[in-house]
Amino acid sequence: MTQPTTPVDEVTALARRYAVEINTGTAAAPEWARLFGVAEFKPVMELRTESDEDYEDDGAEREAVTGHNSRMEIKLKHRVAADGTWNPVQEFLEEKFRAAASGVVNGQFGARYFDRAGRGQAVQGTVYVKEWSPDGGGGDALDNISVVLQFQGKTSLVANPVADAGLTGFAFTQGAEDVPSEDTD
Repeated sequence: MTQPTTPVDEVTALARRYAVEINTGTAAAPEWARLFGVAEFKPVMELRTESDEDYEDDGAEREAVTGHNSRMEIKLKHRVAADGTWNPVQEFLEEKFRAAASGVVNGQFGARYFDRAGRGQAVQGTVYVKEWSPDGGGGDALDNISVVLQFQGKTSLVANPVADAGLTGFAFTQGAEDVPSEDTD
């Protein structure tokens, strides 16, 4: 019996393929702005379960799915401009965190994530900033922020906003490995 092998015409996708956009406008008049400074990104989709075990299961665990939730866990490099002002999208997120922490409903806003090369669909929904935590560190540490954007209710699959633009931000080289490389144009 032969062992399965990885097809030679496939490569592993990179984690940095994702982009996050924040609606800094309103639902009626969205203004999507790219979130820059993302050092780590993890889309999390979890099922909510309850024990559904009964005597007939003889002690074997059984669970019933009762719902789900989604969130984006992000590690940001806290950006500041030469004039000393914070990156406006990052500042928007911190302001929304403070609004949500004080119980203000307008702490919620639209957000989406998608493949920067235009593959697949975008995941979009209403979120609030569940966590805004500076990581701290020594005098030589960068100012990193741990951020959790928690989706509220259902998310939707929508058209990838860069799908029509083709492979935005990447150039593909022809060769033995056909791996993507950053576009230097």
